[in-house]
Amino acid sequence: DRSLYDYALSHQRSYDITLLCAFDIPWLPDGLQRDGAHAREPVDTLLRGALHQSGIPYQVVYGSGEQRLDNALAAIRPKDRSVLTRKGEGTTKRWTWICDKCSDPECEHRLFTTALAQRG
Repeated sequence: DRSLYDYALSHQRSYDITLLCAFDIPWLPDGLQRDGAHAREPVDTLLRGALHQSGIPYQVVYGSGEQRLDNALAAIRPKDRSVLTRKGEGTTKRWTWICDKCSDPECEHRLFTTALAQRG
C-alpha cells in the first residue's frame, strides 16, 4: 500500500540526513513486528527505491555495537562541514552518498569497508 508514500517522503525531506541499517547483523524479533527475516530485503529495496526516486540521499551504516555507532556518527560528521548546514544558516548543499544510484548491499559494503580502511 503506497497511500502514505507522499506524506512520508515529504516529511523525510525535512531531515538533514537519512541513515539506513545494513544487513550485516542478523535479524532478531523485537516483539513488535510481525514480519520476519524474509521481509528485510524486499522492504529495504522498496525503501531505497522510494528514497532514490524522490531524490532523498541516504547512507548505509555497517558494523555492530560500538562499531556501528561509531560508523553512524562518522556518517553524520562530514569532513567538509559546509556540506551540512541547518536550514536558514547560509548556503545549503545537499549531502549525497557515493552509492546513491546503487542499492546493492554488497557493493555498499565494499565501498564502506574501503573507506574505513583509508581512514586508518
